[in-house]
Amino acid sequence: MFRSACLKIGLSFLMMVSIHHSFAQKVITGKVTDVNGNAIQNASVLIKGAKTGTATDANGLFSINSPSSANTIVISYVGFATQEINVADKTNIAVVLNQQANNLNNVVVVGYGTAKKKDLTGAITNISEKDFNKGNLANPIQQIQGKVAGLVVEQPGGDPNQDPVILLRGQSSLSGGIAPLIVLDGAPLDNPSQLSNIPAGDIASYNVLKDASASAIYGSRGANGVIIINTKKGIAGKTTVEYNGSVALDVQAKKFDLLNAAQWKQATGDPSSIDKGGNTDWQDAIVHPAFSQTHNVAVSGGTQ
Repeated sequence: MFRSACLKIGLSFLMMVSIHHSFAQKVITGKVTDVNGNAIQNASVLIKGAKTGTATDANGLFSINSPSSANTIVISYVGFATQEINVADKTNIAVVLNQQANNLNNVVVVGYGTAKKKDLTGAITNISEKDFNKGNLANPIQQIQGKVAGLVVEQPGGDPNQDPVILLRGQSSLSGGIAPLIVLDGAPLDNPSQLSNIPAGDIASYNVLKDASASAIYGSRGANGVIIINTKKGIAGKTTVEYNGSVALDVQAKKFDLLNAAQWKQATGDPSSIDKGGNTDWQDAIVHPAFSQTHNVAVSGGTQ
């Protein structure tokens, strides 16, 4: 009895120590400033690998509870380079964020001209080739699907050969056109469906104009927003041949759980008057895997 009691006490003690260790935390405090010593308010402070986070106050100060096992916090703010700080043996830190000037100097196409991103006042989003969605795309606009806030690209009925529905500023009309204006290398397209004739590999970047500045540049045609597409250009020097190819197979992710003939008869009582002996699985009869492939060859070059 004595030995059993000692064993139970020992196990209880080990469980208490284990629980205490697993919930052990430490408080990390600090201040976030820019290179000039100015406090940065609302900077994001996150525990790397966890869902714990907070933001800096008006004085750039923050305090966050960190698990003892966490060694890194991530601090970020719009326009500044993100920093990862090792806090394995620290409880108070001072962080200086550097401005990310490269992004602000990116050139964005606006209407009939260009401007630096830092000089823009309208809601304009620039997506370059490195940020495009990859894969076998039936329409090049799918390269930026999910990349721009407020831009909706939907494939009607899941048919890969169907032209996608494009919405940029919401459902703005019940009977009129709701698609944004598409401008390809400075030339407005009469119909967004013409995009399907452009190889996705030929596109260099997109500029999406979402606010009233689009109407100021393009008039009433830009009322639903404007998507400016810039294609790749040849450069002087050696001739370049580029090939892009892809193969894809679309399948139904999940089938509907429907009744078969016997289950339907049982659920409806006595349908003998209309029962002709059929037992067709219409999902299998109608839905088939969709095989598609895309091949694109481009030749570029020239002189000054």
